[in-house]
Amino acid sequence: MAARFGLALTLTMLSAMTASAQTVLLNDDFDGYADQAALNVNWTPVGTQPSGTLSSVQSSSPSNSFLVAAENDSNQVPAGANANAQRNERFFEETLQPSTENKIQFSIDFYDAFGTGNPFRQYANLQDGPGTAGNQLIALGLNNNQLSGDSGGNYYMARIVGFAPSDTNANPTGIDPDGGPNERGGLASGQFFKLNDFGVGLRSVGWHNLKVIISSDDDLSTDYEFYVDNVLAERVSNVGTDATRRSYEVVRLGAGLTNNGKEAYYDNVNVTLNPVIVTPPANNADFNGDNVVDGADFLIWQRGFGLTGQPNKSTGDANGDGNVDGADLDLWKTKFGGAPAIAAVGSIPEPTSMAMAAAALVAGCAVARRRG
Repeated sequence: MAARFGLALTLTMLSAMTASAQTVLLNDDFDGYADQAALNVNWTPVGTQPSGTLSSVQSSSPSNSFLVAAENDSNQVPAGANANAQRNERFFEETLQPSTENKIQFSIDFYDAFGTGNPFRQYANLQDGPGTAGNQLIALGLNNNQLSGDSGGNYYMARIVGFAPSDTNANPTGIDPDGGPNERGGLASGQFFKLNDFGVGLRSVGWHNLKVIISSDDDLSTDYEFYVDNVLAERVSNVGTDATRRSYEVVRLGAGLTNNGKEAYYDNVNVTLNPVIVTPPANNADFNGDNVVDGADFLIWQRGFGLTGQPNKSTGDANGDGNVDGADLDLWKTKFGGAPAIAAVGSIPEPTSMAMAAAALVAGCAVARRRG
């Protein structure tokens, strides 16, 4: 008994030590703002461009998000009276440089109202602040200035600008460690690249989480891992000198350019130093990525039931076969875990009988274990 208690105490202490290494520098779900004026205190318009809008039309987490409106002026870069492409920025405590000891995570929830085949320019930037030689930025979202028709139209995208200490439009190249084509990192039209190296799948209407984790395995190079809906989509490595590793202190929402008349919503903007990385297990019924398989995941399966050709688990495809069907429900039942989720299952709409049966099975097993 004492040994068991000691092991539990050790695991608890290790867990606390891991958690203490994580530092959230920015986490904004836009739900704490009373009005537009309150939003603009934290998210200020960039330059002379107007502000994006606090909106309740769409939200990844209830009840608000940040709307960048549609803009279809013929000018690529708005100027003068046409400077109405919205863009806002927010500063936060500067991150450390990525190193063998420090990782940086930048993520956004991005609402795609148009899906595949509709290229447009909407993205968010993570940047180092003004006054830094060779300003570096990392963008997540979409871009429409691609020569290839399957780029901005069909896949979510990213770019990295400013590998070198001073980026003079030299288009430094990042190495793809997985053997794919090297990605461009400069200022020309080829700077955006598709997030689909690992078969993440096509764009689709709805909310999607876009994320990059920045690290260094030798305190010289910088490594970037890009994720779409928590699925690894692309890796890029910049083999360089210590000067290529940057710290960051500002997030910008909106491209500040024309966007082909298509709006976008942003939510749950997050910058975290040394994030705790959780690798989803195979046959994963945690559809919403909260690390608990519960009633909320059942509701996602229910809404997605009958869908085919799904690129990931976000619509209820637990077994990864591309279809949301009864086999995925069976996996949800086997993965359903913990008494705290039973109450949530009790209020789930049809098929209630299946959900309650799964809850009863879990509860019965728990009682049997206690009696045994």
